Amino acid sequence: GYGGVIINAWLADGRIDLIIGVGYSDDLQNAEHILLQCIAADQRILAKPGVAVTELADSSVNFVVRPWVKAQIIGP
Repeated sequence: GYGGVIINAWLADGRIDLIIGVGYSDDLQNAEHILLQCIAADQRILAKPGVAVTELADSSVNFVVRPWVKAQIIGP
């Protein structure tokens, strides 16, 4: 499902790589549109990255999203 939390445990702002798999029978243009909407709506993302198909895997078409995110220090 959606709504999970991504934590950047580095001490500095940085880029993370997200790979999102979409089924071959799914609407790829709609999937890309939804990913771009999610990126635009998330205020934790510093720079708006593009979304690109990176792999035609055995059971999915994999998109890569590489946003720059704010650092978060984990601790007591």
